[in-house]
Amino acid sequence: NYGLIISDEGAITPDRVFITIRECLQGNSRTDPSGCRAERFFFQSRMHFHSAIIDTKAACALLSTRHSPPPFFTYSALCRDPLVLLKCHISVWKCKGLRRIILSILRRALDANEYITYETAPTKEVALEILSVRDTIVARCLLIAGSGSFVIGNGRKEASSPIHCPMTMGFIRSMVARQKGLVAMLLKQGLPEGAVDWLVEFVPESLLDAPLITSCLSERNSLTAAERLTMADAALRIAIVHGSRDESEAQPLTYAALTVLVSSFFLVLGPIGVPVNVICEEGGQDVTQVCRKATFRMLKAMQKIRGSRVSLKNEVNMALSKIAGLCKSEGVMTGVVGIIASKRKSLLKEIWDAVTRANNAMGGTLQI
Repeated sequence: NYGLIISDEGAITPDRVFITIRECLQGNSRTDPSGCRAERFFFQSRMHFHSAIIDTKAACALLSTRHSPPPFFTYSALCRDPLVLLKCHISVWKCKGLRRIILSILRRALDANEYITYETAPTKEVALEILSVRDTIVARCLLIAGSGSFVIGNGRKEASSPIHCPMTMGFIRSMVARQKGLVAMLLKQGLPEGAVDWLVEFVPESLLDAPLITSCLSERNSLTAAERLTMADAALRIAIVHGSRDESEAQPLTYAALTVLVSSFFLVLGPIGVPVNVICEEGGQDVTQVCRKATFRMLKAMQKIRGSRVSLKNEVNMALSKIAGLCKSEGVMTGVVGIIASKRKSLLKEIWDAVTRANNAMGGTLQI
């Protein structure tokens, strides 16, 4: 019905917005592969119709797929459970215009949900806890979407390029700036490497959680050895990229991260004479391989230290010196021969070379 698409005043109706989004999702709109036309219709329609009506229509369209009919939601239901918006298909996040529509709706739904939570929670403390959990889920999903670190339902990873979307970056930055402890919680729970790199590159506010991240790295009972080293990798990257904003916060963070790196040296090497995967966590994850990957990521990150950051360079030099010394002492193995000794020496050489590259990148001030 043409009357459902264009109103008497010539305004684009909610039904037209709905149809345009569906066409874009189903691949039927050859003239709008980026979703920018759908986005333009969405914002034009909001100038003439109540935003709650437009948001609801658009959300129902965005939560549909090629092979399933659009779900039915009321605006009240979206505000009471805004996390349902995160269930949209991956193609929404990859499409520039549709991504900006869902972020626009999500922002308003979260604001409304915050008011509802404070009104319905028995105490303010309970409300804050609920909102903290909610924001952690939202930020995690947006980081994974922004970095392209998608995982399909069967555990298969979906290869995708990182998204350089100012709206996504601004959304996450505002959440991190507003909620203290958000980055620390995300790192403690664990993030894909791509999501960590995206966070470090585009969210300078992550340094605000430096004291909490430092505290997490210093507590030996709250994280496993592999989790601590993985978190130390993220912490060191934050200190290197954003530490110049506040060296007083970055210095303790750097020290804590490098302390974990040095103390994990023998986990990286693995036990002598037994298979590497003999050390496994409850989920079957190989601790040694996880620690190895995090160690080499940290050593590679050290190559990016630039400028006259004396405090940072001093901390890094001390850590490199200790690791180099451990490599030398472990290089002399008595009673170990054959393929076991060969593999161990090969790994030690890899670590030594990584230390050397990091040292050279900082000007070769350390004599190793």
